[in-house]
Amino acid sequence: MEAGRHGQDIIAKSRSTLAAWDWMSTLSRRPEEVLRLLQDEVHTLETLALESPRNAPAAAQLIAAYLELTAKVRQRADQRHAA
Repeated sequence: MEAGRHGQDIIAKSRSTLAAWDWMSTLSRRPEEVLRLLQDEVHTLETLALESPRNAPAAAQLIAAYLELTAKVRQRADQRHAA
């Protein structure tokens, strides 16, 4: 039971982190750092999904959202470099 609660805590924290990075990524002038942090979060969620199959569906949804945000950050960085 304790491991399941821990996984749910990670999921909840990751949702908050995603919302914060979605906003902060629009302000950041260091996209490479943002990308690294997003990738670290994806890795944490991948590990959670493997270790706690019960949390895998929620982790998979968050991974998809993090990858979508990663693509947006890369696109913004490319646009800034092109300008």
